[in-house]
Amino acid sequence: MKKVAIWWVKRDFRLNDNEALFNALASNDIVLPLFLFEPLLMNGPDWGAFHTKAISGAAESLSKNLNHFNSKLLILNSSPIDAIKEINHKINTIGFEVKEVYSHEETGLTHTFQRDKEFKSWCQSNAIKWHEFTCNGVIRGPINRNHWETRFINYMMRDRIKFSKNKLIVSFPEALKNILSGHFHVSDSTINSSVCASEYMNVSERSGNTILRDFLENRGQKYRGGISSMNRAVEACSRLSAQIAWGSLSLRTVLQECDIRLQEIEAESAMTSKQWRSSIGNFRSRLFWHSHFVQKLENQVDMEFYSVNKAYRSGLPYIHSEIDPQEHKKRLEAWVYGETGFPAIDAAMRYYQKFGWLNFRSRAMITSFACNALRLPWQTVLYELSKLMIDYVPGIHVSQVQMQAGVTGINTIRVYSPQKQLQDHDPKCSFVYKMIPELRSLKPVEIFSLSNEFSTSKYTKQIIDFKHESRIMKDALYKVSKSSHCIEESKKVFIKHGSRRRSFSSRRKATQKVTKVNSSQLNLF
Repeated sequence: MKKVAIWWVKRDFRLNDNEALFNALASNDIVLPLFLFEPLLMNGPDWGAFHTKAISGAAESLSKNLNHFNSKLLILNSSPIDAIKEINHKINTIGFEVKEVYSHEETGLTHTFQRDKEFKSWCQSNAIKWHEFTCNGVIRGPINRNHWETRFINYMMRDRIKFSKNKLIVSFPEALKNILSGHFHVSDSTINSSVCASEYMNVSERSGNTILRDFLENRGQKYRGGISSMNRAVEACSRLSAQIAWGSLSLRTVLQECDIRLQEIEAESAMTSKQWRSSIGNFRSRLFWHSHFVQKLENQVDMEFYSVNKAYRSGLPYIHSEIDPQEHKKRLEAWVYGETGFPAIDAAMRYYQKFGWLNFRSRAMITSFACNALRLPWQTVLYELSKLMIDYVPGIHVSQVQMQAGVTGINTIRVYSPQKQLQDHDPKCSFVYKMIPELRSLKPVEIFSLSNEFSTSKYTKQIIDFKHESRIMKDALYKVSKSSHCIEESKKVFIKHGSRRRSFSSRRKATQKVTKVNSSQLNLF
């Protein structure tokens, strides 16, 4: 039997700077790219329609790029074990057999972790070698957080990996194309089965590079100071989160392109240069936090279910579906669909439902409101929000939900006032008017005054007394935070998960100067 290698595409819809693809081509003559619409993922508690749209578009784009190099993307609706069994069943008849699999390490929730363990065991039992590679600087296995930042920076400063075009062109023999010809297209039923807003981000390597260049050369100057309000954030933000989330761009590519741009602006006028440096430096620091948060879930997969700080695992006054199902359902549905009676919350949730994206401040606000005012369990909030995020990264999301719920012990407990957030970041109610047509007849001062006592017939009354409900939760959180149990647990949490970071942006000066990559390498077809 002739040996066949599989490149299993897992949140790395790209050809450039792809270690799994590079090594598959370097070590094998025959490499079959494979992407799976896995029932396990698509029926998972965190999966939503935006995710299906994102990966469908990303798979179509990657398929076109591979076609340009005389290769194909195999697309199957099955588990990895069943997929390789099916592939082998077909190709064995003409003398080929899958003997190796290449992929990036994936940091997901418990069901993907269990899937990977089962797949690894199956591979070992069937004499198949599975090679996994570091993804965005996240380290698998025991780590010392004191040294993590240094290892992350070293990883990010390595040269970007260039795939061998000559090897890719001859890596998918015609005989295999013929026998596997029924698996080269995204099924229409897969795409159409998801009910989703018509407007969503196009996830592809080409789009990602176009957005990156536009941000670094045009829009990025407004990043710092422009991302707090939803009225400016859509223009000021990088718009790269979905591209990074699904791997159409590597984090290293984004970071190194930032450094190249920082080198270029040194020669520009003082004021312009200062604004650009500040904004790109601010954005660059967020690339560090991306992998920092993913590393937490990599180190502790059960944080999907349990607070990282054990002191917060009981005793908080959440309204559970098992205890008060009617009130739980009422609050949850009002929050999810933007019908709470709090304009800042409802505008943000309606925008999320339509576009699959919000700026960070809005995400923090709606999460804190759900956990600390509506008193919904943070685990419930975690799953409901993940479904709405086109840029869903499990590690970041789980970490942020626990932070905003105030259950880590190493982060400040924050309970955002929806009214204050509205007055500070949407004083003219422009965003509210856009998303809540029921309020367009009211003046901003009237919207700020909405309450259970003062409301409009066109808009729902506030479903809770915010001050009362949030006080219940804050009192409980602070009581736990002052306990000796929490103090001791917080020390353990910091050792395991806490950032030792002081100034990531300043470290750039100490790193090797980044070489500019030929722009043609960033253009795909």
